[in-house]
Amino acid sequence: MGRALFLAALTLFSPTAWASVFRVSMSNVCFAERIGDNLAPAWNAPIDGDYETWERPEAVQPESEGPITVIVSPETIDADRFDWVDVEISGLSNGQTVLIERFLVDNDEGIVNENAVLVESHLVQEGYRPMFGDFFFNTNMVLDWDGEVDDTIETQLGMFGGMSNMAGEYVIRVSSPNDAFDPVDGYLTIDEIWTDEYFWGYVVDEEGDGIPNAIVGLLQQLGAYSDILFAKQADEDGYYYIASPHYPLEVDLVAVAPGYVGPFQRGNNRLIEFDDELEHDIVLTKGTVEIAGRAERNATEEPIAGLPVTFLTVDENGIVDGRLMTHTWTDANGDFFVMVTPDRWIVFVKSYEASSRNLLELPNEPDLIVDTTDEVNQTGVVISFIEADSVIGGYLRDDDGNPLWKVQMSAINRETGQTTSGYTLQNGVFTLPVTAGVWEVTPFSYDLERVGHPGALETRVKLTAPNQSVEYVHTAPKLSAILEGSILFDSADLDKDGEPVGGLTLWAQNIVNSELTSVFQSTYKTNGYFNIHLSEGHWFVIPDPREAARRQLLLKNLPLLDIVHDEDETQSIVENIFAVDPEIFIHVTILDAEDNPVSGIPMHAHLMTAPGEDTYDAFGLTDENGVAVIPAKSGHWHFHISHSTLRRAGLSEFPEQHLMVPAGGGDPVELPLVATAFTDEAPVLTASRVEDGSTLVIEGEGEPGRLYHVEGTYNLQDWIYVGRVIALGGNLKITDPKTTGHLEELELADGTDKPIIYRLVIPD
Repeated sequence: MGRALFLAALTLFSPTAWASVFRVSMSNVCFAERIGDNLAPAWNAPIDGDYETWERPEAVQPESEGPITVIVSPETIDADRFDWVDVEISGLSNGQTVLIERFLVDNDEGIVNENAVLVESHLVQEGYRPMFGDFFFNTNMVLDWDGEVDDTIETQLGMFGGMSNMAGEYVIRVSSPNDAFDPVDGYLTIDEIWTDEYFWGYVVDEEGDGIPNAIVGLLQQLGAYSDILFAKQADEDGYYYIASPHYPLEVDLVAVAPGYVGPFQRGNNRLIEFDDELEHDIVLTKGTVEIAGRAERNATEEPIAGLPVTFLTVDENGIVDGRLMTHTWTDANGDFFVMVTPDRWIVFVKSYEASSRNLLELPNEPDLIVDTTDEVNQTGVVISFIEADSVIGGYLRDDDGNPLWKVQMSAINRETGQTTSGYTLQNGVFTLPVTAGVWEVTPFSYDLERVGHPGALETRVKLTAPNQSVEYVHTAPKLSAILEGSILFDSADLDKDGEPVGGLTLWAQNIVNSELTSVFQSTYKTNGYFNIHLSEGHWFVIPDPREAARRQLLLKNLPLLDIVHDEDETQSIVENIFAVDPEIFIHVTILDAEDNPVSGIPMHAHLMTAPGEDTYDAFGLTDENGVAVIPAKSGHWHFHISHSTLRRAGLSEFPEQHLMVPAGGGDPVELPLVATAFTDEAPVLTASRVEDGSTLVIEGEGEPGRLYHVEGTYNLQDWIYVGRVIALGGNLKITDPKTTGHLEELELADGTDKPIIYRLVIPD
């Protein structure tokens, strides 16, 4: 496969290449099917099954008035705990429902005062526990785990790191929604971690005064994503101390407090090493504009209490820009309220936080952006969720069958845009709450790297109706190679030459089947160092296109690797990447048919060179004027425009673009483009025969610049999406390593409402 060909597939076809906030995943079409008593991956085999929902016990009237007993075990845990805390509630009536709330309090007396923070809230019915199969239950719901109608609720609260494990004192309050009994409290202490590696300082306002009880977190940048490793409250003077048990480690220090916004500080990481103590004061800015709203269940408008809500500034394209943040939790009525500065803010709930409450975002909903630039209060903001009614679950294991623990499993429904996620437990079990549809399930690459594995391919799972379940074994790939190196300036400016290019995300993507099996890992180091785990296959390493575009980087010799697995030895590969000085800039302007600028369209530019010569790549993103500024040098440049982004904007895809850039520098070279409205009139290509272990090649004629969908199935009544192919200059071709054969005949349907059928001959 030529380099330019797979570059187009990598940078244009991957819908998640431009995600900036949520953990989402690349696409694959591997289904799981039951083989005997086991579940194993198989090609194009959809699976579904019944979700064995237990009938909810009918509550006994009148409900028990007590006495109610609450036992929390253990009562004290460490902040790095990754497990459950048991809560036993006795003295109830059969089928009685209780409200369990967890409050972070600012005292040692277990008093829920005006400073208490509601961080969890769950309604739990005695005797109710949905199951599927003989073993799995939905770990994303707080339920009566023993499933017995016995006047007692035995449930668990998940402690899986980050903000849910903030060091401090907690009250576990159990009450009756119907006021059948007085609230009863249990108590939980989360001890902070004590190490010789820690950060300390003060959280202060712009006048230098301490902000009491601010929450301080260690924010680890994971490529385009961010995770809070540990968090704790500052004292009444704003003083904080927060230890880091992992070193060397680069983190950002962030803080939130009611009424303030703070620096998100992406890319300004602080490196802590052995026996370090680093002092850093965090300055928060007082908010002047109000954002207020409510989180609710869409169908019933019932409030969702104790739900973490995060606010981050975004640029004019709605992309998180790493400037400011704040955070809050919904109260008992599902309401939230923050004070922010005049800006554009994205309001979101992380996928895991919704999933852990058995919730999903509404299908096909755009990002919730709130604009306060005019200094007008924005109230009435509604975050809606739907209840999951099905479950995808199973085991995550290595090749030897050992369970992998603390790995986040994520799934995305491409049709609806919904995401869901959950962590694997000690036995490797995971469960993901979903609705009917096709879901692409994958382990999170960073978590797999932490346990010594490269990123894993996805499994595609199909549920055809509500109240179903699927279970399967997901096997992590073997580690075959470790790529390491540094990103450095190769500059004529001697003061800059050899300096690191810090804080640039790198992705390693599988290029053999780049649309169907893109796996990525990345790095985010201020000293330019990168370290990427790879499995067997063909890999191309690229930067996060938006970051490279924003920083106008012209990069030389991005790694292209062919990895072969060796059971006896893991390959060690050292390759540096260089950022070079541009000779000239290319201005790519995209306008629609009415001459309106089209903003937010990513693109990848590649200098066409002879084999063995240095390669050059650059990236662009159109601004509010529809202009992308791309650094370049003289030569023949090949441009790939993001077709998926154009399609979301309702515009047709561009054919491949080429531009000859003259030597000598000078004024920017212009490349004007006009995007026309997208229509669904062109035909769809389908393959009528697909078999395992073969290679499918389809060739034919298509409309220039049109993105076609190719579908394959065992059953013509059950078409499933397996990939995309783009017709450039009227020529059409797709290569798919899952099938093999050659064209036997070609039927071109009359009109545009029928598909073009490609029939295949499968060799013996």
